[in-house]
Amino acid sequence: MSQFVDVLEEMRTHYKSSLGQASPRRYTASQHLASYFTAAQESSAELSAQESDLLEGLQIDAQSSGQEEASGIETGIVNATESLKSSGASPTSVEEFKKKMEEQRKKAKEDSSTRIDKIFDTAIKIGLEHPELQHPIVALMDTIGNFFNDLFNKIADFIVGVVRDVVAWLKNAWDSITSTFKGIAGWISSWF
Repeated sequence: MSQFVDVLEEMRTHYKSSLGQASPRRYTASQHLASYFTAAQESSAELSAQESDLLEGLQIDAQSSGQEEASGIETGIVNATESLKSSGASPTSVEEFKKKMEEQRKKAKEDSSTRIDKIFDTAIKIGLEHPELQHPIVALMDTIGNFFNDLFNKIADFIVGVVRDVVAWLKNAWDSITSTFKGIAGWISSWF
């Protein structure tokens, strides 16, 4: 394998294993790939319009994927909240709600992992077909990996906060869900 593929595979593994860590670390290349990674980060090659379009396609894919993930989790949270409200927030329904929220957190982690795989697979394919884009792809994928980790953390933090005090949160649930996920959507749209 090439250093390009090795770095992206190592980076993919790092970002997937960082999902859910309290304080995820930025990717640091292993010793045998460090000089390649540094060169890729410092690269400032002039790109043709077609090459720029390929990189922009990765950015658009990442943003779209992030929006889909956030939207899917928001729908799950809304459904769980509607069930809780309609049940009158009894102790049994609160426990069921907490389970559903934990399922949403797990789903967010699985979705992030799947989306990281998909975008890294696409990046590797483009880089192998267009070797001149390998350095810019490495730099871009480091940024994208960080975005997906941050996205998961934003969703997980929201869920943990809700579960911590369900009854108090329930009073303002709709405003909380709407403002949180509008904020996440706005943040994703400003990724690039």
